Amino acid sequence: MSTARRHRRALLVVSRAEAWSLRQMAEGLAQGLEAIGIPAELHVIEQDGKGLRPFLERVRDLSDDGGFLIDVNAKMGLEETRGMARFSFITDHPYAHLERLLRLPPQARFGYVDRTHLPFLQAFGLAERAVFLPHGGPPPEANPLRFSERPAEALFVGRFHTSPRLDNLRDALAGTAPPVAEAILETAEAARAGTPLFEALCGALAGQDIQLQALGADGITTAIRAASHWAEAHARATLLNAVADLPVTVIGPVDDSVLDRPAGRMTFLGERPFDEVLDRMRQTRLLLNSVPVFPEGAHERIWYGMAAGCAVATDPSRFLAADFTDGDSILFWPMETEEVTATVTEALADPERLQAIAERARRIYAERHTWTERARRIDSALHP
Repeated sequence: MSTARRHRRALLVVSRAEAWSLRQMAEGLAQGLEAIGIPAELHVIEQDGKGLRPFLERVRDLSDDGGFLIDVNAKMGLEETRGMARFSFITDHPYAHLERLLRLPPQARFGYVDRTHLPFLQAFGLAERAVFLPHGGPPPEANPLRFSERPAEALFVGRFHTSPRLDNLRDALAGTAPPVAEAILETAEAARAGTPLFEALCGALAGQDIQLQALGADGITTAIRAASHWAEAHARATLLNAVADLPVTVIGPVDDSVLDRPAGRMTFLGERPFDEVLDRMRQTRLLLNSVPVFPEGAHERIWYGMAAGCAVATDPSRFLAADFTDGDSILFWPMETEEVTATVTEALADPERLQAIAERARRIYAERHTWTERARRIDSALHP
């Protein structure tokens, strides 16, 4: 971008109430913007309002002096910010933020992290202001530990928003009109198999002879949330069951109740601060990831893992497959559970091969997927 930038100073804002990982993302974006020559300030607003006054002072200072605002998930709704140039970094499916996206000021732009989210945005008249902005990560560590020096073999990080059992989802939908409940169940199972959520919902509703508009925005949001949470939980439970007898450390609000049998060599640590998770990545050879609802995107965990020098195993993604090759620079989960077990077992048994996969991935990641690259996308979006 030349010196003709209209938007040349960035104000990033997050709340202290946000998850630590979201604050880390905002910090990463700030560093990425600095790397491409855009001065960036990160403002963290405390729950008691501390930090709000200096943030609003900077809004007033920069609104007419080349400043622009970046928030997370369209959560900055203060009237004082509405006239400012703005980009909202949306971290997951836009159904979760629909009400706030519809209230964004007309000049605002925002991102979507998976290409399959675009039809959902088109359905609500939001696509023209949206730009594909996948998750990113920090610069790769300069001297990551060799695998021979890493004490941990495999790490899984994730949470369960709901039960992974389909009967529990069916019970939760008991008060829903039967045709709609059946459509949600079909959507959940299709999403688990890799069909994009909104596409799956539209197909399931058509099969029940229900018009999408009949659900309304709230009904659509509720349906996608229920299906997404179950699909993700089921995929993660399937993965953990497949590797329950292997030396896997599990971090997140999950315990062995998700397993169909007693855990073998698996260790459950519960929730841990994000900085501890990053430190454990630096000590681990293989990062196990599961986010099946991003079939054309990528979760930030895999980028932070690559930056820390891990090899990564994750769900197939057409976005990832454009840059990474299965078995060469990444491991994609096979469809059959038995094959998942074999994939991890064989990978851990050959640390030299795993080291080579991690090193190839790290080079690709450094070139194409850091927050600096994502900052360039924001800059381009604000200067079409």
